[in-house]
Amino acid sequence: MYQFTVNYVNARTNNVLWEWSPNIPFNDDYYPGDNYVDIDVVDMYDQGNDCYNSFDDDMVVQLEQVSDFASQHDKILVL
Repeated sequence: MYQFTVNYVNARTNNVLWEWSPNIPFNDDYYPGDNYVDIDVVDMYDQGNDCYNSFDDDMVVQLEQVSDFASQHDKILVL
């Protein structure tokens, strides 16, 4: 569905950047492919969730993983 949406919108405009935001923990199983992503994003917004036992450590690990992934795929990383 992601690829379909990118193709549909890009056929009608070239004023869109596409982001991919893996969830915590980082997992690239659903990465749609380099042709469909412009920006890799780390979302860290739910600090009250039980999965954040140590938010600072989790954030550093998440940033490192997505930063490495973005660099390997020649993408911009956004937090």
